[in-house]
Amino acid sequence: MALSSRTPDRVAYAFYTAAAAAALVGQVWAAVDHIPWPDTLPTSARIALVTPAVGVLELGGVATSALADSRRRLGESATAYRVMSAAAAVVAIVFNLIGHADQPYLAFGFAGLSGFAYALWLAHSGARRRDALRESGHMARTTPVYGLMQWLREPALTRRARALAMERDLGLHDSLAAAREDARTATRRKAIAAVVEQIIRADHTNPLHAQIAASTYDMDRLATEIEARADYAGWADRISQSLSPGVSHPSEPAPVAPTPPLEARPFVPAQRGPQEQAIDPGGPEGLRAMPGAPGPELPEARRPGQVLAEHLRSELARSTPQPHPVHDAHEGAPASPEPSFSGPTAEHQRAALARAVLTRTAFGRGHLAPDGAPLNGHTPDGYAPDGYAPNGHAPDGGVQLREDGHPTATIPMHPSDAEFAEDLDTLHGLSNKRDAIRYAFSRVGSDNVPSAVAWLAERGVTVSRSEAYTLRIEEQKDAQRRITLVANGPGAHAT
Repeated sequence: MALSSRTPDRVAYAFYTAAAAAALVGQVWAAVDHIPWPDTLPTSARIALVTPAVGVLELGGVATSALADSRRRLGESATAYRVMSAAAAVVAIVFNLIGHADQPYLAFGFAGLSGFAYALWLAHSGARRRDALRESGHMARTTPVYGLMQWLREPALTRRARALAMERDLGLHDSLAAAREDARTATRRKAIAAVVEQIIRADHTNPLHAQIAASTYDMDRLATEIEARADYAGWADRISQSLSPGVSHPSEPAPVAPTPPLEARPFVPAQRGPQEQAIDPGGPEGLRAMPGAPGPELPEARRPGQVLAEHLRSELARSTPQPHPVHDAHEGAPASPEPSFSGPTAEHQRAALARAVLTRTAFGRGHLAPDGAPLNGHTPDGYAPDGYAPNGHAPDGGVQLREDGHPTATIPMHPSDAEFAEDLDTLHGLSNKRDAIRYAFSRVGSDNVPSAVAWLAERGVTVSRSEAYTLRIEEQKDAQRRITLVANGPGAHAT
């Protein structure tokens, strides 16, 4: 059977009564024995006379102790009441000790009961006082018991949880969870505050003004404001949309239309004369327009030279070699940074000549722009190399086409067979790729890397754009150093 909340108090009060009565008996006994009474005064009269005096002493101790407890519940120290209560208890204890000095058992029995009863009263009244203070909000509530292992494992976190439990009236698990969340929040706000301070300092060019601004604003408060305004829902929507199937990522490039085959490209005859004329794809000349542009379709009859073009195209696909990786002579050694280069082989020359004849035969000596280049004579990076000119100004002659949505443009002429063979011989005599790239730059211009790479590929030499760009940057730096030496005089040194 469970005890009610008032049962311990009742037991304590019963013990106080019994202890006070025992102490009173001891004091009365000692007074009757040691006070010089008249012999004619009976013992009952002596007890009747001593009991009220001794009872006043006991009652005074209890009264002062109760008054001290009452005042302390109101937040006072009640020092005077506590001193008087302690003095009354000491007198009662000493009275029993001295009064029964000739009988030690009686002395320690009565004195011990007095002292124990007073100590229990102090403890009991203190507990009741703390309960009353907690109920009124003048004292902190008790904290959960976290256990020895929790204190050893996470001492700092446990201290924070204990403080949060006292502050927010939390339980064991709630206080630990709140402490962990509080630690994460503090770390996040500290990082935000550091970045905010950097932003404030960067906003002022004057270091003194930056220091004043950083010292004036409360970085923790700014971090809290920024954290409160964070758009978690917006970021969640944006990330989820980017991860959803069927939604293109913003960084993905737009799809590029495939390059039309050679048969779908326009047939353009060479135009001779000092003044070039623009050919209207939909005009009476009967030429087919560019893909996507309006105009009449060509008849199904095959054009002159188309049979030869198809033959050369198949020959080109069969004889064009594929580049192979170059390895060092030592077995197992990694590829050398500078691959070997011996110029175009016989198969390279055969494929290159087939490509050149194919271009001139199928397109009336017109030379198509490099892959990906617009038909206005410019390459993708915005440069016009030697032999190319924008908008109808070809230095070596050519034909003009009108592209849908673009102005009239000139497609330059292909070099002659003799020039092409001379280029092949020159490339065959070079010793490495860097010299081949330099020669290509001399032919198409050093500012047009894509055209230089395409020019070399047309002649059977495979190089990457990164190699060509690297060489161009190195030569630009070398030229700048030479200019600096000339400008500063003979005694200057390049930096």
